[in-house]
Amino acid sequence: MRIVLKYAALTARYPAAGRSPGAVGLSSASNSCVDEGSLIGTVAGGKAKFDAFVSLCGPGRKFGDLLREQLQKLPKELNEKCGTIITDLEAGKEVADVPKELAPLFRPSVQPYLISTMKPDPAKELAALSCPILVVSGSTDIQVKEEDYKALAACKKGVKAVRIDNMNHVLKEVKATKLEDQLPIYTDAKLPLHPKLADELSGFLKAELAAK
Repeated sequence: MRIVLKYAALTARYPAAGRSPGAVGLSSASNSCVDEGSLIGTVAGGKAKFDAFVSLCGPGRKFGDLLREQLQKLPKELNEKCGTIITDLEAGKEVADVPKELAPLFRPSVQPYLISTMKPDPAKELAALSCPILVVSGSTDIQVKEEDYKALAACKKGVKAVRIDNMNHVLKEVKATKLEDQLPIYTDAKLPLHPKLADELSGFLKAELAAK
């Protein structure tokens, strides 16, 4: 298998039985606050000709709504300012007055990117794909909720959906659901992926590509 970067999504080239290599979109949410990785892969899937598509821990709501939820624990004044900034960005307006505490997320240099990221609806983008789809989420994901998984799973008929017990947002096995307990896992590159993940991915890909 050869992994290449294409349309900002991971595209795996698999040799399907009796034919030329097939294209498989492997789209994973990033570790950032906005979880844009999965959406980028889904949008790319509308341009690339994938034979199968896998979404790993991706959001099922627009990023503006996801951001509002993830930033709720900020102090009241900053949370209110975040809400105002997000509303402006959703309307396509760049914001000049960004508090220094929020600059890492809303600094002017990233605002055009955020504006473009807030436009697509993840569930609608996924539903527009014509290839077989696998949606995977984890029960201990503290960034993307079960409602996101359900939204993607229900976006169209025929989507295969798998929710893996005790898998978190970075695809590692963990039972804890508190942020302070999961942070060390986010940064420990030596920890293996959840043991059930590989079987789910390989089973889906083998079944779908063998039929091509």
